[in-house]
Amino acid sequence: MGSMALILGIDEAGRGSAIGPMVVCGYAVEEARVGELASLGVADSKKLTPEQREYIAGLITQAAAGYEVRILQAHEVNACLRRMGSKGINTLEAWVMAEIINRLKPRRVFIDSPERDVDTFRRKVISKLSLGEVEVVCENKADEKYPVVSAASIIAKVTRDREVAKLRMEYGDFGTGYPSDPKTLEFIKTQLLAGKLPPIVREGWKTVVKARQLRIEDFR
Repeated sequence: MGSMALILGIDEAGRGSAIGPMVVCGYAVEEARVGELASLGVADSKKLTPEQREYIAGLITQAAAGYEVRILQAHEVNACLRRMGSKGINTLEAWVMAEIINRLKPRRVFIDSPERDVDTFRRKVISKLSLGEVEVVCENKADEKYPVVSAASIIAKVTRDREVAKLRMEYGDFGTGYPSDPKTLEFIKTQLLAGKLPPIVREGWKTVVKARQLRIEDFR
């Protein structure tokens, strides 16, 4: 794999969720084949339906020179937040992205930065690389600009959707897991009333911390 000129895109899904995993995906394709991604239907994953993402994910995984998916469960995010505080998740993402780059050994990398300060995040990733020559491009909303990042985003979202579906089967319907979802908030409140949050909840998340601070009467 190292002898080919590979372009790598990296993106995540589930970073902002209060319940469930965060999924980071790195998608590599030969430089000469980047243009083929559009013909496979690759686009900004947020503009695709879940069914479209599932279908396209099947196509692009077959066309990939390589790809890596890391599923970071809620307990891993919780541990990171306890050790490093609210900004620890950025460091965690940088570590995971660097691991993916080290494994796939691309010539160029395009990253959808989770931080507004893209230069700071880029330096975090580069500091953890063991490779020699690799160009790292880090931008906000890179999934809207670079098809190889869009491909990574699609696989990350499909993977997270599958993981969330499994968790719903085990813990009940908590919705999407995002704080903007009323069903997610209701699930968290119900679990707090029961006296214990399940391990799929990110206890250090602002939404969950605020819910803990409410009086019992406020839940009813």
